Amino acid sequence: MSFYAVKRGRNPGVYHTWPECQAQVKGFCKPVFKKFPTSEEAWAFVGTENMSGCDDASEQSSQRGSSYSTYSSTPSKPESSQNRSKFSSNRTNSNTTSPSSYSADTPTSPTAAFEAIGMLRATARALRSTAEQLLSSIDGLSSQIEQVASALHSSANGSASFAGSRRAEGVRDNLKRSFSDFTPLGGADAQPKKPKYMKKDPSGTTDSGFTGTPFPDDEGTPVYTDGASIDNGRATARAGIGVFWGHNSPHNVAERLAGKQTNNRAEIHAAKVAIQQAKRKGIKNLVLHTDSEFLINGITKWIRNWKRNGWKLSTGGPVVNREDFEELDAASQDMNVKWVHVRGHCGIEGNEAADRLANEGAQKSLPS
Repeated sequence: MSFYAVKRGRNPGVYHTWPECQAQVKGFCKPVFKKFPTSEEAWAFVGTENMSGCDDASEQSSQRGSSYSTYSSTPSKPESSQNRSKFSSNRTNSNTTSPSSYSADTPTSPTAAFEAIGMLRATARALRSTAEQLLSSIDGLSSQIEQVASALHSSANGSASFAGSRRAEGVRDNLKRSFSDFTPLGGADAQPKKPKYMKKDPSGTTDSGFTGTPFPDDEGTPVYTDGASIDNGRATARAGIGVFWGHNSPHNVAERLAGKQTNNRAEIHAAKVAIQQAKRKGIKNLVLHTDSEFLINGITKWIRNWKRNGWKLSTGGPVVNREDFEELDAASQDMNVKWVHVRGHCGIEGNEAADRLANEGAQKSLPS
């Protein structure tokens, strides 16, 4: 599976197909994008510094306007391919670009330097991800060893030998399953296998994990969250958060993000607000849908190692969004959350509504 990272385009992020990526970059002034074999490398590329911007003020204004939308009680239908084609044809200099290239402008020496830096950072983050995966497996191994020791101790008590041996066999099988999901960096095309609890669905959703205690699907309350940042990475960036509970719900949120105006921060704080709302409503089991893999991986996987390492990366550098994840982690206490990844901009009603709310929030004034 390939991952298309759009660093500079209409909606920066990571996409799973070339048509989705192309829709974000075709006709956009100096787009920056690239195809990667892993999600970690793709997100690392999106997170690097932006390259030189567009000097055409009118083009920037046009792009900015196309990113805004107004929320209505009935979500609009996904834009038809005919309309998309018409929109793209009105753009100037919209040449078709190969999905393997990531910059539409001719490379210069500074640009080449940024490219090299971006690739190095992507490699470093991929290594960090592999290290974190290995550390997690080691933690699991330690726990399994203790279970084996307990089983062997029980088996020494004569009558409990059969039960003890069966328990040891079960632990052995668990160990085999655990390590079958671990792929060393560079092996199997550097594409780690997905954990066995992740379920693909034709609707474009993926069960990605829990914080708190797991619960059956029919015992959870659904909510959709999204973050938006217009001109993400620039001094003129405007970020907003969107929380969608349902059509005409008084609890729907469209707010401007306080602080640094980035897309990742908006995604994190949108989820935080939804969880805080759920607590006030007395909801114990929340099914939170988001199109941000960065958010889900951060709160369900990476945060454990961040805490253990004193909020330091394996490279020794600080976790960039530490305060944001600390706030989200605090909000998640005493709450069971099932995190579900949805594919963005593919017609999923709740996600489209949350996206409109986030863009509406980005147009508002900064909170005082």
